[in-house]
Amino acid sequence: MYSIVVASFSVLVFSLSAAAQSGGGLFPPTLAGPPGRSLLRINSEYVGDQGLDDSESYHSHQHSVTTMPAGSGLFLSAGYGQTKIKQEPLVLEDGVEVDNNLKSMLFQVGWAQAVTQGSTWSAQIGFGANSDRPFERSDDDAYTVSLMNLRPGTTGRWILGAFYNSNFGFGDFPVPIIGYLYSPSKKFNLIVGAPFVRLSWGGFVGTRLTMGVSPGGASAGLSQSVLGPFAIEARWSWEVENYFHEARLDEDDQFYIQKQQALIGLRAPVIPGGMLRIYYSYRYNSSYYQAESQFDRPEQRFELRDSGGLSTSLSLSY
Repeated sequence: MYSIVVASFSVLVFSLSAAAQSGGGLFPPTLAGPPGRSLLRINSEYVGDQGLDDSESYHSHQHSVTTMPAGSGLFLSAGYGQTKIKQEPLVLEDGVEVDNNLKSMLFQVGWAQAVTQGSTWSAQIGFGANSDRPFERSDDDAYTVSLMNLRPGTTGRWILGAFYNSNFGFGDFPVPIIGYLYSPSKKFNLIVGAPFVRLSWGGFVGTRLTMGVSPGGASAGLSQSVLGPFAIEARWSWEVENYFHEARLDEDDQFYIQKQQALIGLRAPVIPGGMLRIYYSYRYNSSYYQAESQFDRPEQRFELRDSGGLSTSLSLSY
């Protein structure tokens, strides 16, 4: 059961991690306790696309997360993300200019330990920045703290805890987390809680369906194994990235990028412990704007041209 829990939440955290990497994500990496039993885990992704001509804005995003144990239940995690919009500068409705190269960095220390039969406690603290000028203003730095407890239920596990991220896109307050993982078999996992839902189902041989939603985004994916370890995958996501922009006139304002994306491609092992994914991605219904919260109605919303391009992802686990 422990391995199912870790695997389920690892998929949950990383499938919605675009928002997390840019400061608006909901889920801490300690949500499932330890980040897995591997000595080193690296996940890196690049998504790029281009408009129909050079005068149109296009968007690229890359992020990488590395996690490794440090002994006695401790583990370290470092993440870096970069989003670029080909339009310089980005001028908002109040004349404020935002650098078109936005960065997110997050360094974390976590601890996880099974304290009683079937019960696991975990904690995490983190420091980083999500800005067009990272670490140039202390007010723009991001802090994260989480405390989680997983305990046995009748047919699964209860998830209890709280998570705080100073760069939330919907308020500067701790978020209580309560949920239940129902996992009757390795083929079916359902996580229902506040404020998230996650489903993973493998009803047919070689097929896996996943869906998830939280305030930071939503995702769905379908994979079908072909020719042994190779698989065809299709994914859809809705994501909101948020950054503190240095030139803002109101300290509470943040710069948001909202996007939807569909991807289809191939998953293949390339080296022992390594998995490569190559997709064609199509980004649509995307925009950027300035607001105090991702749920506020902005004064003006600036559209990004729909466009497609290449997406690659490499995961290493040792």
